[in-house]
Amino acid sequence: MNDLHALRSRIKTQRQALSIEDQHQAALDFCHNLLASKALDSAEHIAVYLAHQGELNLQPTIDALWQQGKALYLPTLNQHHLLFKLYTPESYLHPNRFGIIEVSSREFITPEKLDAALVPLVAFDQEGHRIGMGKGYYDRSFSMKKKPLLIGCGYAFQEIPTFTPQSHDIKMDHVITPFTLL
Repeated sequence: MNDLHALRSRIKTQRQALSIEDQHQAALDFCHNLLASKALDSAEHIAVYLAHQGELNLQPTIDALWQQGKALYLPTLNQHHLLFKLYTPESYLHPNRFGIIEVSSREFITPEKLDAALVPLVAFDQEGHRIGMGKGYYDRSFSMKKKPLLIGCGYAFQEIPTFTPQSHDIKMDHVITPFTLL
């Protein structure tokens, strides 16, 4: 467990050390790779996130998806699970208890009604296994049998050697970085 804590700490430090210019270019490259993959072409209801603690910034992707007429949703903490609240350019935003930005709207959908979810990660392997921040919100929220398309979003340096996930860990269908498409 200490190794996992050290891994999370090391990668979070690496993410936060990226320059503003590098973060911006990575966000643009990620958007290009995601849209080129066509993974979201048929998706109408898509969960996104707003970057926190150096996570890959999805703002160019969010803007592109809004231009395509997609309905976007931000995760909101609901006890031990996530609800996904409608996110528009007019949404009122506020930080939750972890400092993560959420939508104040009452309008939400449950995870099983999403077509796709762009999921932040701390680390991933080539098999699509994901290590998150350690609280298990995404794992619990997407533990149902019929999941939306799950796309992990991160930097190439977040890839680690193949590891054995814990029984509750959810696997990503795809992991997309600014540099590679898995």
